[in-house]
Amino acid sequence: MAHPPLPLYAQHEAKLSSQPSGLTSDITNTETSASSLIISFHGNAAQLTQGFRPWHYHSLTSLHSRYHLLTLDYRGFGLSTGSPTEPGLIRDAEAAVHWAVRTAGVPPSRIVLLGHSLGTAVAAAAAEAFTLRQGWDFAGVVLVAGFSSLPDMLSGP
Repeated sequence: MAHPPLPLYAQHEAKLSSQPSGLTSDITNTETSASSLIISFHGNAAQLTQGFRPWHYHSLTSLHSRYHLLTLDYRGFGLSTGSPTEPGLIRDAEAAVHWAVRTAGVPPSRIVLLGHSLGTAVAAAAAEAFTLRQGWDFAGVVLVAGFSSLPDMLSGP
């Protein structure tokens, strides 16, 4: 799921709204391709459209934001196939970052990795992997409501 920044959408509304709906064949040729990107990794509960998440996504791309938003369901979450495993979730995150940089052409210096709860571990692992292997410097890594350890998180209160 991707949302363009509303200020850029408003600036190019006539052209964007006249385009066919659905997927674009080349995201790098859109009017909003020069902005920054937040890649959001959600928590353990349900899926990317669950509960408060749509409002959270909207707040990230509000009228004062210059960020695109990319979010995904990990394997085994929402409509994604497979079963969640730690290595699998990290591969999913790495695939999203790799796509953003290599396909969409967004340099790491314009990407913020945002993790919530379980997503904090996923975002941190992706940041570590690309920083160590590629020497990439992200615009930021934001970790919200992290946990002390996986057993603590799973055992509940």
